Amino acid sequence: ADKLQAGFDSLNKEVSSIDRVLTKEAKKVDRAVTRKAKPITKKLNKEVKKATKETKKVIKKVDKETKVVMKKMDKKTEVVTNKAKKLANAVEKETKALVGGGDVSQPKGSGIDVSKLKVCKDARGG
Repeated sequence: ADKLQAGFDSLNKEVSSIDRVLTKEAKKVDRAVTRKAKPITKKLNKEVKKATKETKKVIKKVDKETKVVMKKMDKKTEVVTNKAKKLANAVEKETKALVGGGDVSQPKGSGIDVSKLKVCKDARGG
């Protein structure tokens, strides 16, 4: 039994020694991989930062252009709305003239509500 115990102890020492050597080697390999990967990671991070910067520029430019287009569309919509109001007033005057001219047909201030009129695509320039 003593020989068996001595064999186990000897085996245990060998296993511990092999474990230490393997752990040392694993650390060496890990450090080497980290050293090799560091410049690659650094380069990738730099590229990602550059791409992010470019994306932000493009988004800013698109936002600016969108605002300009929206302003133009608002102006065109306003022009079309004004024209529609003028046409509605002209039609109202003609109607009153045909009916008899006075406030017989409608109370004063009423007329065609142009805010509810739909503007076709061609009138907006599209």
